This record gives sequence, C-alpha cells and structure tokens, in this order.
Amino acid sequence: MNNCAISRWDDPNEINARLKELTGQPIWEVTDEYYKDVIMKYYDEKCTASRAVYEQSQKYIPGGVQHNLAFNKPFPMCMAKAEGAYLYDKDGNKYIDFLQAGGPTILGSNYPVIREKVIELLNECGPVTGLLHESEMLIAREINKHMPNVEMFRMLGSGTESVMASLRIARIATGNKRIIKIGGAYHGWSDQMVYGLKIPGSRALLESHGIPRGAYSTTDEVRPNDLDMLERMLKRNKLLGGTAAVILEPVGPESGTRPVAHDYNKGVRELCDKYGALMIFDEVVTGFRVALSGAQGYFDVVPDLTIFGKIVAGGYPSAGGVGERDVIQHHIHRLFVRFDAAGDVQTQVIVTVTKRCIEHEAFRCLRCLTRNSATSIARSAATSSTSPTASTPCSPNFSGICSDPNLSKSTNDVQNVWHNWEQE
Repeated sequence: MNNCAISRWDDPNEINARLKELTGQPIWEVTDEYYKDVIMKYYDEKCTASRAVYEQSQKYIPGGVQHNLAFNKPFPMCMAKAEGAYLYDKDGNKYIDFLQAGGPTILGSNYPVIREKVIELLNECGPVTGLLHESEMLIAREINKHMPNVEMFRMLGSGTESVMASLRIARIATGNKRIIKIGGAYHGWSDQMVYGLKIPGSRALLESHGIPRGAYSTTDEVRPNDLDMLERMLKRNKLLGGTAAVILEPVGPESGTRPVAHDYNKGVRELCDKYGALMIFDEVVTGFRVALSGAQGYFDVVPDLTIFGKIVAGGYPSAGGVGERDVIQHHIHRLFVRFDAAGDVQTQVIVTVTKRCIEHEAFRCLRCLTRNSATSIARSAATSSTSPTASTPCSPNFSGICSDPNLSKSTNDVQNVWHNWEQE
C-alpha cells in the first residue's frame, strides 16, 4: 500500500535463522578498564546533577524511577527538557532521543502545533469537564476516518486498560470465556495478560509473581507464526467453554521481534471466523506508525476489535479502542468499561490535532520521515558530540526509504493547514 512505513516484508524463517546465527556468536563485552576510564568517567564528570536527583528519588520512588525504561546503568539520567528529536539532562548534556518516550511521540517531543493548542485550550476551557464535550466526538470521528473498522471508539487511560476492555467486550459478545494470545506478546500488565511474556512458551514462569493462578486460568498461549497450533487450541477450547477472542500484535509478538509471515494475520482471521472467536488487533505499537490506517490497513485484514495506546495523542496521557458497531451496540447495556477522565477535553483535542498533523502532506509519507530523521542523526553524529539515548528493539521486518523530496513541509505549513481546518 502507499504511504506506509514498511517498504518490504522479509521471510520470518530467514530472519530467525540469522538471529540464531547471531546469538550463537561469542558475547563481546567492554573491558573493566574501558568501563572505568571511559564510561564511568563520563557519568562521574558530566552527570553529577542526574546522580544527585536519582539518589534523592530512591528515598521516595520504588527503584528510583516511575518507569523501568528510565533506568540506565550506572544510574538514570535526569532529563530537564524534551524537544523534537533531542533530550537535555539536568547537567545540560544534549542527547539524540531514539527512545521517544517508548514510541508515542510520533511528531517528536513537545511539537509546537500541539503545544499551542493545549495552552489555548487550558486558557479557554480547562483540562476536563467531567461531562460530554465536542472533542469526544471529534476524536472518534477522526480515528474512524483513518481506520473505518473502528466504527465505535472509547477513550481510555492506557493500552492496558484498552486490552482489558476489549477482552470484556469479546466475552460478552461471544458468550465464551477463553482468550488465546501469541507467545511472547505484550498486551499490558493486567493479571490475565501477564502470561507467556517475552519468551514464547514461558506461560506463567517469568513475570507473574503476585498474581493468583486463577487470574490467567482462561488465558492460552500458542507459538508465533503457527496457524496449526492455533487451530488445535481453538478446537480444544470448544470443550472448555469456547474461545472469546484471539489477541495479537499484527507485526508479531514484542513489537515484531518475533516475526510472522505476511499472510499470518489473514490466516488468524479465517480461523477466528471458523470457530466463532473475535479477532483483536493490539495496535499500541503499530497504530498510525505502520500507516495512518494502521497494521490492519497494511495487511488488509479487518479485526473485530482494535487497541490503541498513547500514540493516539502523541505522548499525552491517553489510549483507547474498540471496533465494530454491531459488536458494541448490541451489548453496551451489559458492558462496564469506565474512563475516569470522562470529559478530558485536553487529551481529546490533542488526539484530534495530532491525527490531523500526521494526516497533513508533511507527514503522509512516514518513510520520508524515517529518511529525514536518519539523515539528521547522521549529520549530528558527524559534527557534534551529541550522545544517543538507548533505543528499543524494532522489527527486523521494518525498513524505510523515500525518493520524493517534495513531501517535506515546514511546521508553518502544518500550522496554516490546522488554522484552515478550524475555519471549516
């Protein structure tokens, strides 16, 4: 499809063979001398303010940080500013931000158009009304515009909440209770989904401490890219209360680090239809990144329910999902799904602004953004001592190139288009 961030899709068997060869190589480590004389020297001399904040934070915050992504050896860097593609720490050091808050800041940090709209909104309305606001309709309509399969949208607070809501909907709609997930996939940290994390086949062995076994007694796990195993599980579940849904990351578990075949999702769709289970696409990672139409647009697969994370508001606190009107409307009277920030005008307006900025011509080719970002990073690395932050793994299936130089537009162009939208 056009305007997609994926330019090719590699065979998962080839990828896994290369990964096996790579992981079979000797482990290379820095020497103790290099760690002491180079790495620790940098932290000791240039990150004293970060160290001081971290030492204090350990007294009041478990582990000293509020999110595990923030922890870096020998201690977390304390950031004072995030802007565009860069981070600035308390000591004034500048870093190239490959992390981008774990992924949601798709337009870069503190994007001017969105920031100005937030300030305007706070001055005129305030952050929350607690009741209906026009922005609630605008965000749902904007998401439906790009993902027609998401006919009904419910705002939620996180991807974890969105998963919980989708599973509840699936159980009500089908009358079945079991949920099948793909081994290694991450679908938030609710009790029923902390099962088979990171390593396929691990089930409840790794990170399910503190969770009663009964919490995931109706959760099943199958191998990635194995349609035969999925069908066997669906058949077995007919004797155990039936399967309410199959939930999956469409590019493969753990953000595509467990790759699947290009036609895998279509195979899952056929099996769900055959056995009466709903298909849930977890697009927390892929939504509006793979394409504006998400992974469901790229793979040309229609899920019954869709999950989004903080990407919907470019990093501001938000998430949401659901899907087909028939599935939702027929069971809404039996469904208890609550969003405590009802009437959260700030977030909902931000979502609409973010989607329109991405939709604008300046952002309609994500491959162009990838190329421009890579070029900027390469130039910066060649001309300065700017340091990159740690990056998260990305799918080996993803690559990006674009040959159209006319797709790059300035921020002023985007601002002008937004002002035109407001007049409509």
